[in-house]
Amino acid sequence: MNANNEMSAVKQGRELSFYLIPAGIIAAFSVMMVGVISSLNAPKPLTTSIEVVLVGPQAPDSAGPSTVAVASSNR
Repeated sequence: MNANNEMSAVKQGRELSFYLIPAGIIAAFSVMMVGVISSLNAPKPLTTSIEVVLVGPQAPDSAGPSTVAVASSNR
């Protein structure tokens, strides 16, 4: 009886994986497609986003070279 139960459990596990693997693949593909569709429906046009990235951060206005204190010894 115990061997039959083990064989039955293995068979049920294989049947379960037979359905879970394709379901996982379909779910991953669906999530990917939702991401693509939502990025295409973004409020900003792509050219504006590209311009923002290409401009980059602005450098702060510098008033001249900065001074650095250097320690000196009288010896």
